[in-house]
Amino acid sequence: MKTTIVLFGLLLMSALFLQTNSLTRKTGAAGKPPMFQGSRCFDVDPGIGNPNRDDHYRWAQPIDSTRLMNNLSWKIGILFNCQYVSGDQLARGFGQMSGIIGDYVSNPACFNNDPNVTGRDRGAHEQWARTKTREQVRNNLQWKAVAAMKCLNRDYQLAFFADESAVLARIPSGSGGGGGGGGGATISWEDRGAQGQRGKNGQRFSYNCPPGGRAASSLWGSDIYTDDSSICTAAVHAGVITLASGGTVTIEIRPGQGSYRGSTRYGVTSNNWNEHPGAFVFVR
Repeated sequence: MKTTIVLFGLLLMSALFLQTNSLTRKTGAAGKPPMFQGSRCFDVDPGIGNPNRDDHYRWAQPIDSTRLMNNLSWKIGILFNCQYVSGDQLARGFGQMSGIIGDYVSNPACFNNDPNVTGRDRGAHEQWARTKTREQVRNNLQWKAVAAMKCLNRDYQLAFFADESAVLARIPSGSGGGGGGGGGATISWEDRGAQGQRGKNGQRFSYNCPPGGRAASSLWGSDIYTDDSSICTAAVHAGVITLASGGTVTIEIRPGQGSYRGSTRYGVTSNNWNEHPGAFVFVR
């Protein structure tokens, strides 16, 4: 009987130890939430520094629209008041976040009929920010972000909130980019890197296209492109960046299509193609 009781006690202690150890692994030391890059700016809530777009999307699901608007405006204020973020980082981040606003809302009436707000050229927004004070840039971005959400339906509000939140989280690390993924590696204007991701449908990858680019001839499709197309050239064709300014773009891998329609947009011509086994689109 004594042996049985001792064995039972040892088993119970082992189970408690394993349970405690498992909880520690999941939550981090002392049960604290994980810290994300840029967390010196976001000590009030380390989750703001989470660069994962999908996490922000899931968080937003049960939150009403007004709270989402307020949350995004609040986070922008925290970022621009953070001493650890340089003016250069903020200008580049402003350019990326403003470009996303233009991606989602094309009607100037949503912004007091100011057509400049709906521009999608990240570089142009960035240059504007470099001529203004930190406070002016902050106020402009807060106003535009809230105004954009008011003009979007619920589904687009969630996607917009997630894309903006993910970019904002990366600004302190100097890797602001399009929605989702990391800041992205710099690639050439001839790079066809999407074909290396073929089959990873639904996954997102970010790339940095250097300024002063030259359009490549390897481009097939419109809106949805063959995965052997030049990523940077496709981004210009899609209106995400310009040849002059370049910028960070995010693509989402898609299954191959039965056909691809060519067109001429923003001074770049894409070609028609028949069936191809892999494709990509740009995250809006």
